[in-house]
Amino acid sequence: MKLALERAPREALAEQGVLGLTALTALMAARLVDAGGRVAGLPLLRWIPACPLHQWTGMDCPTCGMTRSFVALAHGQLDRSLHFHPLGPVLFALSGAAGLALLGGWAASRSWRLDLSQGERGLLLGGAVAVLAGTWLLRLTGVFR
Repeated sequence: MKLALERAPREALAEQGVLGLTALTALMAARLVDAGGRVAGLPLLRWIPACPLHQWTGMDCPTCGMTRSFVALAHGQLDRSLHFHPLGPVLFALSGAAGLALLGGWAASRSWRLDLSQGERGLLLGGAVAVLAGTWLLRLTGVFR
């Protein structure tokens, strides 16, 4: 596995800048939402579609509570964030770090490149799926409630 910061073509830099800005904007937007899901008094979160799995089965999906977790963490409420989803703070931190790294690379006219072998790619993806599935099962059994 190798992570490098290298010169990149303008198209790649534009894409990188947009991705970095999007990640940071989403985290900043979470700060604007209050505990009732309102932004400037408007019921913003009401317009976000409900989880189809939860509507059809009554079960939470693997990412149910992630938006509420991000909003709570953006307001400095770590305990509430963990209550809504135990992986929320981790993904919040990773999103912020990725956004800053992407924008930093864009500002320096450099692009991040992560070289992974096929085995490393499979291990990384499998590990992420295992952590998400394991957390979901623990949430369904009531361990994280």
